[in-house]
Amino acid sequence: YCHNLAGETSPEQAATHIAASRGIVSIDSGLMHVASALDCPLVALYGPSSPDFTPPLSHQARVIRLISGYHNIRKGDDEQGYHQSLIAIQPAQVLSELEPLLAPQEEN
Repeated sequence: YCHNLAGETSPEQAATHIAASRGIVSIDSGLMHVASALDCPLVALYGPSSPDFTPPLSHQARVIRLISGYHNIRKGDDEQGYHQSLIAIQPAQVLSELEPLLAPQEEN
């Protein structure tokens, strides 16, 4: 069950929603770092930016990135305005990273 609240909240409201979420899927952004700081289960999607420079700092975070190296690009050439490396990330890839983070953990 997914809610897209992009552009619908203030930063404070967004942080409240993130804290209440079971899991977060986000591009490399400030709110991705908020989710990481709150230790939310997180799948961080990276395109031309590199997680080597700005990784999510959480043991509950997974990164998906389909290209290597750093590419100094802010807006892709695609009409959607995103770099092709982000567009190429498939929902199944995201779910395969997110589902284990949401699974109940066994007690040791």
